[in-house]
Amino acid sequence: MFTPIDETDADQVPAKKIIFTGLDNSGKSSIILALQRTLASLATLAPTKMVERTTFNYLGYQISSHDLGGQKKYLITYLKQPGKYFTDTQVVIYVIDIQEPNRYDESVSYFKDVLAEFKNLDVHPFIYVFFHKAEKILVEGDPESDKEIQGSGMQRAKALEKKLFEINAKQFPLEFKLTTIFDLWSIMAAFSEIMLKLFPQSVLVDKALLEFAVANNLDALLLLDSNSLNIGAYYRNKDSQDIVRSSTPYFLTLLDSWKPFKIGVQQKQMKVTLNDYAFFFREIRQSLHNSKNKDAYLSLYFLAMTMNLKFDVGKLEDFSKMVLGIIKT
Repeated sequence: MFTPIDETDADQVPAKKIIFTGLDNSGKSSIILALQRTLASLATLAPTKMVERTTFNYLGYQISSHDLGGQKKYLITYLKQPGKYFTDTQVVIYVIDIQEPNRYDESVSYFKDVLAEFKNLDVHPFIYVFFHKAEKILVEGDPESDKEIQGSGMQRAKALEKKLFEINAKQFPLEFKLTTIFDLWSIMAAFSEIMLKLFPQSVLVDKALLEFAVANNLDALLLLDSNSLNIGAYYRNKDSQDIVRSSTPYFLTLLDSWKPFKIGVQQKQMKVTLNDYAFFFREIRQSLHNSKNKDAYLSLYFLAMTMNLKFDVGKLEDFSKMVLGIIKT
């Protein structure tokens, strides 16, 4: 007798497949390394040969990442055998080096070919285009961003966006992101958005975060998974969002520095005060009952920002039970 898959049971759900593709040297592998926060490996990073597959967990679900090497001989192979490489894909991250205008036409052409193969296979993934190496826009600032000046970073990105949008012709869900490894949050935020598209709990989590933050006068409240991906977020305003966006990588770096050490069995917690603001970082844990290891658990992290220096971080403990209940549903 056929038994339907229980989508709430991670053990029954097949791994979600995400492919990273684009021309060689566009930055696909460096994005994956950034997501793993192992940027020290960048100095010795070699070109990807054919396909490199990695897996990781998100809310207990398996994500399978396929990094498709971008050298021309490999691109031809993918297009000749699309069923082998593109079948069962949920998300395509198409990476374009925004700093290489002389390769735009080549990249646009391959993008068109990739969409054609997905259409032939009757596979309908989310398509995300990362305009990568965009540090001149995101980090240094682009003084020409709002001007119609030939060659400005934002103008090139907008022109590319228009071309790709026309090629897609509403065949697939299509979104565009500016990313750079020099602004890790640009990559984390974009990838978190992708993950939230794959899992419907996000709407309920965001609503719960909003209600808790407003009730406790918080300026911002984030929920992150153990890979530092954003599960949900609330920001009072854009200033709050900008401050948290700048601060989050520092908390995550500190968290990484703790991992080699045995700092007790208690859930991790810290408080940092900076001028008028207090930041509260707290770990919450969900037991993995289906794991062979009875002591196994899933770690999630709250990051709260507030001007209320007397905020009781213990309230996050009770609130976490509600959030974990949503995630498990």
